[in-house]
Amino acid sequence: MLRRLTLPLYLLLPLLWLFRRPLFSGEAFAFRDSAFYYYPFYRYVQQRWSTGIPLWNPLDGIGQPLLGDPTAAVFYPPKLVFSLPLPYTCCFATYVVGHLLLGGLGAYCFARQLKANRHGSMLAGVTYQLSGHVLFQYCNPIYLVGAAWLPFALLCVCRMTRRDHPARDATWLGIVLSLMVLGGAPQMAMHTVLCAAVWCILSWVDRFRDGATQQSKKGRLPLVLLSLSCLLAVLLAAVQVLPSKEWAARSDRASSEL
Repeated sequence: MLRRLTLPLYLLLPLLWLFRRPLFSGEAFAFRDSAFYYYPFYRYVQQRWSTGIPLWNPLDGIGQPLLGDPTAAVFYPPKLVFSLPLPYTCCFATYVVGHLLLGGLGAYCFARQLKANRHGSMLAGVTYQLSGHVLFQYCNPIYLVGAAWLPFALLCVCRMTRRDHPARDATWLGIVLSLMVLGGAPQMAMHTVLCAAVWCILSWVDRFRDGATQQSKKGRLPLVLLSLSCLLAVLLAAVQVLPSKEWAARSDRASSEL
């Protein structure tokens, strides 16, 4: 029992110490976008849920659709944390710490998949979640969402290229990509797909060099499954993708002539 608790404690305790003040003292983040944009924005979205689905934001300019704004993350499942009967400052800090913890857990699982031992994998997990480029994203939660789910996506790709029956891993990859999109990080989902495509191609090349026809055919399968994963992700995140696509088509950038 104690051994099972080692990993969560190893990942969680540094985060509890670093974020003890916003978690337990009621203090709020006051740096960059976290304070001036996401903190009040997420609070407004949560308040709008009390009157129905938050579809429209009348406070920005002359108004704009909330669903068309990926940073609102209206239908992102982990945002249920804002419904907890806790002070909003604590809910926001829990949302941030939860994603850092999720990233550390994903890095641990990915390292285990790469045959690292348990202690090395635990070190990989805590190093990832406390690395500067990840930890700093507490001030920009949508990028933190992408960083949190990235190790799980790579884990799925790794399994998909190594197993004889990778359909389940392709399904999980589609789910992870959809969570990135719903959480406001479609760019991370796109970059993950590009990395996964390169990974699948290199895996195919390795199998092709073996010279076996059957191995070569199996090498093409991950590319097909990756395409299906992308399709599944678009379907699962369609509630975010379609409004964002429509709203982006009306933006100044889309209408400007180059």
